[in-house]
Amino acid sequence: MRKATKQDRKNGASAFQQVFVLQGGGTELAVCPVNYGTATKIEAWIRNHPSFRGNVPQNAPAAPAPPNIADALTKLVQLHETGALSPEEFDQAKAKLLG
Repeated sequence: MRKATKQDRKNGASAFQQVFVLQGGGTELAVCPVNYGTATKIEAWIRNHPSFRGNVPQNAPAAPAPPNIADALTKLVQLHETGALSPEEFDQAKAKLLG
């Protein structure tokens, strides 16, 4: 957050407001004039959110490994045999899987 500048006032902020600036990865994502005290509450809410970078547990489980090709082919065959996939859909899915 910062005090409203002359440029902010030209863009609609009053002299009695602060400007809340949301940044991500070094890039300014949003700028919004807010009443005094509101920017502090918004910042506290963001920092306390479970998805905020500093709040994500370091020992969070890794993403599941992608299924191996044999398992994926087995599932495709089962879908084809039950009629869930037409022969054309089966061939397309198999070609996509095998690259």
